[in-house]
Amino acid sequence: MAESTELVKILTQVSELLDQLKVRFCLIGGFAVSIVANPRATEDLDFLVIIENDQLNNIESALRNHFTVIQSKDIVKFENASIWRVLIKSPDQQDELIIFDFVLADRDLYRNAVKNAIIIEVNGTPVPVCNAK
Repeated sequence: MAESTELVKILTQVSELLDQLKVRFCLIGGFAVSIVANPRATEDLDFLVIIENDQLNNIESALRNHFTVIQSKDIVKFENASIWRVLIKSPDQQDELIIFDFVLADRDLYRNAVKNAIIIEVNGTPVPVCNAK
């Protein structure tokens, strides 16, 4: 499992990449809970993103320019979520993998969550985080 300091570093890098690409997003999932409330063990980074399908290629290219992408899966559609999963090699621990789950904000509830995110500064980088309210 990648150490949380490494996940923080990767979180800030990915947040900066998404911001540069003008992708509206917010951090969700276990790492968001760790930042906002109580630390918990987690091995991945989950993002809720408002994107068009053609932006996936731009995001993947940007990730490939900054990380070693091991796998980029097709979007998996579930009843309540569409998820695009990307696996990268950990930059600092090459034998470890980091999972990014990009949940597509393809419904009003999710788009509103992105729009109402709170900004939390993480190591000097503003990171939109899902607001629990």
